[in-house]
Order: sequence, then structure tokens, then C-alpha cells
Amino acid sequence: MRINFTTAWTLGLVAASAAGAVLGGPSTAAAQTTLIMDFYLPRGTPFWTDLMKPWADEVEKRTDGRVKVTVPSAPLGSPDRQWDIVTRGVADVVMMSFSFQRQHIKLPVLTSIPLTAETSEGASVALWRTYENYCLAPDE
Repeated sequence: MRINFTTAWTLGLVAASAAGAVLGGPSTAAAQTTLIMDFYLPRGTPFWTDLMKPWADEVEKRTDGRVKVTVPSAPLGSPDRQWDIVTRGVADVVMMSFSFQRQHIKLPVLTSIPLTAETSEGASVALWRTYENYCLAPDE
């Protein structure tokens, strides 16, 4: 199974927001921060083994262990509840699909259109330009 570009981009935005809030704020040398990551799929899926777990490991590595990512043994909510879980502070990091969040996230749904680029680099550049031109102002 291949990881969908849209899913990876969504995770990146949510994860970057959580990490930015933690890493960008004031800190002390011995500060320990724990991010709670909700994950509703089985741990054997590529979304876990190739995306979420490596990201969590990289956060810990790049912060020299000051930031740990924990994953509850059971999901905190269903896929359609991930927006609420992260915006209400139940978890700091979630993986969500635009298809469940159309009432909250409107413009980035453009990335769900299949076969819009011949390469992942081309898709990334186009997405970033679209984001800068159309999504920043409405805060999406």
C-alpha cells in the first residue's frame, strides 16, 4: 500500500503545528515534553510503519529526547473525530483525512484530486504555490 500524498501532507500540517508549538516556545535545558499521538489504524499498516512511527522517532531524535511522542494503546476516537481530538487538546498529533473534515478544511481538498502531477516533486511545488496563493489569507 502506498501512502497518499494528501494524507502525508495533512499529517505534516497537523504534526508541524504540534511540534512548532512545542519546539518554538520557551524552553529550559531539562524540559521534558510529551506529545500524545492518536492513531486509529492497526500498527502494522504502512501509515504507522512508514509515516507515523518514523516521524515520532525523528521528533525524539532531533530534540535530543526533550520531546517524546506517546501513542495510547487504543484510539482516542474514530477517523471523523480527529479534528475535534486535536483542536480540543485531547491529543497533540493526529492523522486525518480531508474527506472527514470538509466542514473545517475547504481549500486544501484540492490536493485530493488524483493524477494532478507527474512527479511527487511537481505535486509538492504546485501544492505549496497553491497554499501560498489561496490558502494563507483565509487561514486554511
